[in-house]
Amino acid sequence: MAFSNAQGGVIDYGIEDDTDAPPADQKVSEDIAINLENKISGKTLNVSAHTEILTHENGGQYIRLYIARGTSSASTTSGKYFTRVSDNSVPLTGDDITRLSAEKGYYRWEDEESKWSWKDADKEKLKMLLQNLRNSNRVSEFIKQKEDKELLDYYFLTVEESDKMTNLGVLFIGTQSQRGRLMNAPVVQCIQFDQYGELLNLKNRNELSPWLDKLVDDCIVETSGSKNRKEYRVNAAVLKQSDYKGTTSLKRIEPYRIRELIIEDLKIYECSGVKDMHQRIGIEIPYKKVLEQIKAMLSDGIIESEGENRWIKYKLKK
Repeated sequence: MAFSNAQGGVIDYGIEDDTDAPPADQKVSEDIAINLENKISGKTLNVSAHTEILTHENGGQYIRLYIARGTSSASTTSGKYFTRVSDNSVPLTGDDITRLSAEKGYYRWEDEESKWSWKDADKEKLKMLLQNLRNSNRVSEFIKQKEDKELLDYYFLTVEESDKMTNLGVLFIGTQSQRGRLMNAPVVQCIQFDQYGELLNLKNRNELSPWLDKLVDDCIVETSGSKNRKEYRVNAAVLKQSDYKGTTSLKRIEPYRIRELIIEDLKIYECSGVKDMHQRIGIEIPYKKVLEQIKAMLSDGIIESEGENRWIKYKLKK
C-alpha cells in the first residue's frame, strides 16, 4: 500500500535481507504466490499488485511482487494510510491524507512523454544524477544495481517503452533549451531532511528555523514582517547573479500599494464589492490581502460600507 501511494515498487520474497540470493534448494509453489496476491487484495483498497515466480542463477526460486503506482489513494481495509519515503513506510494522517487524495486525482503532467531522448540530455546533469543516486544511503542496493536506463525508468525520468524523457526527466536532466520549451510551468514540492536524516515538518517553524536563518545570514534570502506573519523571499541580487528569468507577479505586492489600488478603483467604480475589486485590481493578489486592507481602511475612516453580509459594498468616504 505504501508503494502504491508513492511511486510503485518491487518486493522480493524468499531472499533474506543479508543475502543476494535464495537458498539453492528453495522451491516456490504457485499456490503461495496466488495466496500472497489474495491476501493483499483482501486487506487493502486500491492496490494493484501481481506476483511472478523467478529462478535465481543458483537454482533457487523466489517470489517477486510488483506494486503499481496507484491512480487513487490506497489504504488498508481498516482505513489506515501509508506512503514510502526512502526505505521506510510512513503512516499518513490528517492533512497528509487529504493532500494525497488530491494529488492522485490530478492530471500527471510530469509523466507525459517529451519529444527529447535521454541520450540528448545535459551530459553533466545526467552523470551527476546517476552518481548521486548510486552513492545515496537512501537508495536500496537493489535499485543501485540497475542499468542507467532502468534507473531512469524507475524514477519516471524516462518512458519505459522508449528512449524519450518524461517532462519530469526534462526538468532534472534536460538542457536549458529543452526546459524552456516545455509547455507548462510545474509546481515542485520538495522533501527536506535534517542533518540526522530525519524528515523535516515544513509546517513547523521551529524545525525550519536553522535552515531558514542560515539562508538569511548568508544574504541568500530576505525577510519581511515579524513573528507568525514573517515572509521569506530570495534576495534579488542572487537572482540577478544567477541570470534567473522569472516572471513578474503581484502576489507579493506591499500592503500600501494594495490600498492605493483600492482607492483608485473606487474613484472609478464608486461603490463595489470586494470580489469585484479583487478581479479588477489583480486576481494574482491574494484575496486575503485585499480583504485585510478593506478592513484596515474601514477602521481608518478612508472608506465606508453599505449593505450587509454577501451584499455589502464599499465606497470612498466623503
